[in-house]
Amino acid sequence: FLAGEIAAAFIKGVQSRKAIACVKHYTANNQEWERTRVDVIVSERALQEIYTPAFRAAVQKGGALCVMAAYNKVNGEYCSENKHLLLDLLKGEMHFKGFVVSDWGATHSTVKAALSGLDIEMPYGVHFGKKLLEAVKEGKVPEKVIDDKVRRILYAMFVSGLFDEKESPPAVDWKKHALLARKVASESMVLLKNNGILPFRLDKIHSIALIGPNAKYPMTGGGGSAMVTPPYSVSPLEAFKKLEKTGIKVFYVPGTEIYGDVLPVESKYLKYKDRSGLLGEYYNNPDLQGEPILKRLDQMLYFHWSYELPDPRLEKGNQHHRVSIRWKGFLLPPATGTYTLKFLCDGGVRVYVDKKLVLNSWDENNRKRRVILRKARVELEAGKKTPIKIEYSSYPGISEFKFAWEVPGENLQDEAVKLAKKADVVVFIGGLSPHFETESHDRETMDIPNQSRLIKRLSKVNPNLVVVLISGSPVTVSDWINRVAAAVEAWYPGQEEGNALLDVLTGKVNPSGKLPFSWYASGKDCPGLKGYKSQDLKARYQEGIFVGYRYLVTKGIKPAFPFGHGLSYTRFEYSDLEIKGNSKGLMVKFTVKNSGSLPGKEVAQVYVSAPRDGVPRPAMELKAFKKISLEPGHKTRVSLFIPMRSLMYFDPRKGQWSLTHGTYTILVGSSSEDIRLKGTVNI
Repeated sequence: FLAGEIAAAFIKGVQSRKAIACVKHYTANNQEWERTRVDVIVSERALQEIYTPAFRAAVQKGGALCVMAAYNKVNGEYCSENKHLLLDLLKGEMHFKGFVVSDWGATHSTVKAALSGLDIEMPYGVHFGKKLLEAVKEGKVPEKVIDDKVRRILYAMFVSGLFDEKESPPAVDWKKHALLARKVASESMVLLKNNGILPFRLDKIHSIALIGPNAKYPMTGGGGSAMVTPPYSVSPLEAFKKLEKTGIKVFYVPGTEIYGDVLPVESKYLKYKDRSGLLGEYYNNPDLQGEPILKRLDQMLYFHWSYELPDPRLEKGNQHHRVSIRWKGFLLPPATGTYTLKFLCDGGVRVYVDKKLVLNSWDENNRKRRVILRKARVELEAGKKTPIKIEYSSYPGISEFKFAWEVPGENLQDEAVKLAKKADVVVFIGGLSPHFETESHDRETMDIPNQSRLIKRLSKVNPNLVVVLISGSPVTVSDWINRVAAAVEAWYPGQEEGNALLDVLTGKVNPSGKLPFSWYASGKDCPGLKGYKSQDLKARYQEGIFVGYRYLVTKGIKPAFPFGHGLSYTRFEYSDLEIKGNSKGLMVKFTVKNSGSLPGKEVAQVYVSAPRDGVPRPAMELKAFKKISLEPGHKTRVSLFIPMRSLMYFDPRKGQWSLTHGTYTILVGSSSEDIRLKGTVNI
């Protein structure tokens, strides 16, 4: 329900700008491991109640013009040729008028895919194109099927204005866009815990220790198809340094790496002539052939490219979407001893230090899409400029290249603890990165071992510890959450990351984000992990409709943080619940008051507990919500309508949606656990 409401609103916005919104991946596309072969075995009830409602809302409420069929199979049939999904549900029950496109390379047949509802094959015409034309000539695919596909494509093009007279694009107001990006980022952040330390009272603070692997380098978005390169980005360190104008001293150390990821060699240790960094020579081919298309000074080798190439100038003449790069210059080591050079990348790499080949995985067989950490040990002398040359050949599509090192005698955690002892407050910024949360890759653990150890060490030397997590999904917090003063989930905040975070921590913005999913206390509590990586390539959704908070609340399992959770710097009171019902649905009314001393925003949530009547139902389900803004002492009357369809369940025996008659309990509150009002209604 939540995903559908958000998607529908987003789609309306996108398509209002004469663009086609493509909703993906339809459907039950919940893992990346063997995503092109795995067969999702899911009950019809779970399919109808859990995995298709968001698509239904996207189509019926949002008016989406395009839906992308997923890679995986559902109940034995690939999504791109699954008649039940595409014809019976999407184009039938949902009355979808737009077109269905395959994921890249996710089409497996010609006739079956054409007859089952696929309209466009991407990216090449392997199964459609000539083969489809032959199938039509042979009478295997009726012309009326082709007519329907063309009609759907043209419909989307007309509705989106692609046939309208071309208009000059409006000038981009960067300042206005930046303000919006900052507002969206700050309002989405979730205050997980606060013992009163936040918002910071800057007049009481003389020094801040900024620690953590995500403190210095902006984490604007996830990896893979989620990766967008913004025109600029503001890191937390950049934003916090602005406080030094007020007399507050800001110190930084990374403290630790993200487990399985690396921290880049800083530009001050890389030299080209008299400047910091290495000279990068970029070629629009995989083998360093010809003249470089682009030469530039790269301050650090810390790159994560999506499907766009590192620079638009490389696009010309590049048919295979592959590049090769040669970086050269000097290392300026801070200490004498044995260094471990680390290269986290896909493709092939060659490294020369002091003209000696120290690492070679250039062989074509090793040019893989999978990102691998490669290492080389070298002896370096402190302060001595040592020549280095790094050659890299990328894999087409999503590419990553990071150059890091281990400095002899350096202990990042010890340095962080020393710094924390001296500071008034400590802000640890950790979490995950696009290296983990990316396409073609699943996280296999919720743990963040390196960071957890450091957080516990920091908490022992400074009680004023605030933990900020940058991620798109939960991490395990149970071993340290009770030791810290406050915790914030900042997600991937985009280009205004640092400024938005500072706004929240200093109280310029009162946090109002809510968790859109439960945070399990342990991965062992997650039923979806059972059957992951099954050897028979079947992902059995044995939990049925009991997913997320539905499972936790029904089973009485305590999460680390519940669905819908999010604190504020002010307080909200709920009162005067009123429920009225008719044949169309329920009208739920209640009053929310800001009883605190600061302006704030609250997301009021309405859950429904249905009578069982012999039918398994979750203990509660979200059915309505609204975000409201209130000044201190002010109150408002909130009215939310729940249509009768939302109270129904899918009866697989009858093959239809059914309504259970009896007493329904309405629960209103600030999260799935923080219920403030209860009432009942007979239906």
